[in-house]
Amino acid sequence: MKARTYAEALYRAAEEAPAAEHERLAYRMVELVREHGHARLLPEILRELTHLAHLRTRRHTVTVRVASHSDEARYEPRIAADTATLECAHLPRAVIEDEGVIGGYEVRCGSRCIDRTYRRTLRALYRTLTNTA
Repeated sequence: MKARTYAEALYRAAEEAPAAEHERLAYRMVELVREHGHARLLPEILRELTHLAHLRTRRHTVTVRVASHSDEARYEPRIAADTATLECAHLPRAVIEDEGVIGGYEVRCGSRCIDRTYRRTLRALYRTLTNTA
């Protein structure tokens, strides 16, 4: 079996089980992997499990990137409208301060993104100017 298969099985079992059972599930999974002679896959299973958790969490969180927290306050009504457009207004919001944004904001929900950053606007302007010259 591949490490991803083990990781997905453990992740699904943990989703369905109460939190008190998670430790027991992990120990049982390690026993099962060893019984099948796949102990060498344990580090890779852990990486896959971490990756799955990150992907699933990202789907259930709205990420807002801003240049500074003052931009978050300034653009709050537009950010709220964009999260509603992405149908993610009900999800928890994580705000990331990123100097690379320059100004404006970017709203990301799962694989969907609305980019209203100055950086994107400046790049588009640059491309327009260099392509028409």
